[in-house]
Amino acid sequence: MCAAAQSLSVAILAAIAIAGCSDSSAPAPLAECTGPVAVSVGSGTKPLISWSPACRASALLVDIPNSGNNYWFLTTQGDTNGLRPPIVYASTPAGTVTQIAPLTLASGTEYRVTLSRADDSGPIATLVIIGNVTFTP
Repeated sequence: MCAAAQSLSVAILAAIAIAGCSDSSAPAPLAECTGPVAVSVGSGTKPLISWSPACRASALLVDIPNSGNNYWFLTTQGDTNGLRPPIVYASTPAGTVTQIAPLTLASGTEYRVTLSRADDSGPIATLVIIGNVTFTP
């Protein structure tokens, strides 16, 4: 094999080896939520909460509708949109802060998930609701 072909073969093998060693734990890029999303909730008392289209939000609240009883409130650190779907109820993913500690969900009780994004277009950042859904574990 000529030297040029050997050099090319070595370069290709090195590229494959480097690609195989990439950090697969880093999340894929995800756009910030800019509009309405469809929120979905899995079954059980520690359900998986997700939304579509997949995008980054700022806050997730679980409450009992029209009661004032908040069961869990999760936000991102600072006024950022960093929540990524899916999220397991009562977990605290990296880069998030539990503002209201999760209470145990009861089977047969109706709850609501409300998802918001941070809007920093004004002098003070505000939360804008982009989706919600009720569910019964």
